[in-house]
Amino acid sequence: MIAVYDEHNLEPEAHERVILTEAARVADRLAQLRAALAGVELTEVAAVRLLAEERQQRVALSTLLVSRLGLPTGLGGEQPAATPRGRRAQQAANTRWAAHYRRRSDYGA
Repeated sequence: MIAVYDEHNLEPEAHERVILTEAARVADRLAQLRAALAGVELTEVAAVRLLAEERQQRVALSTLLVSRLGLPTGLGGEQPAATPRGRRAQQAANTRWAAHYRRRSDYGA
């Protein structure tokens, strides 16, 4: 997750570090859930519960990385932010990345 920051020579701010730490925890939970699912028949009640939790954790991870940090989705094109808060977050992320690219071009990189 931190690779995006490293790739662009950015240092995460304090609040971004907190979000990245939580995203790493969610990713660890996802790995545990997937490991648990590997040994369960999908028709069992336990599998249904594990699949539901796995889905919720994927949504949580996506929310942390895309909505909270404004990391690119890789889908291409502009994705409309559904809520006013989401639009503000996207605008802030766009401003930050634009500033980064301006600084980078000023140094000929």
